[in-house]
Amino acid sequence: PKCLRDYLAEPHKCYVGSVVSAYLDTPLFAFQSRFDTDQREGEMDEACRNSEACVSNYAASLTNKTEEHLAGKHGYFLDSCERHCFFSNERPVGDASGLTPLQAFASWCDGGAAVYGQAAVPACKQCCHGTSTSNRLLSADVLI
Repeated sequence: PKCLRDYLAEPHKCYVGSVVSAYLDTPLFAFQSRFDTDQREGEMDEACRNSEACVSNYAASLTNKTEEHLAGKHGYFLDSCERHCFFSNERPVGDASGLTPLQAFASWCDGGAAVYGQAAVPACKQCCHGTSTSNRLLSADVLI
């Protein structure tokens, strides 16, 4: 209700994770790609989608918003894979924790660290063990 009051003229924004996350009381663990293929399609025009600089700026902004809104009682696993609603049982290359996203979620639930994932790098297919959207799709990107 508070989000709807604050976005009275644009209530649809309360469905956007970067907006609604600021209003969450329930602990949440997000599994998010900086290069989410669905978000890029829906939030960028064609010129931006085809610009490495624009896509990198979007990824940096998403990273900053995730850190800002999910700090504290929430947790997250950010990767640099080009995907949407897919994860692998392997950990993305470059994640210092050594955990898969599901292992990170379990660790967070047991009181472990809140932040997991790859360093922010340009979308990197070889860094993601084939986690492209052409593979099977599993579940949603947000685990609660």
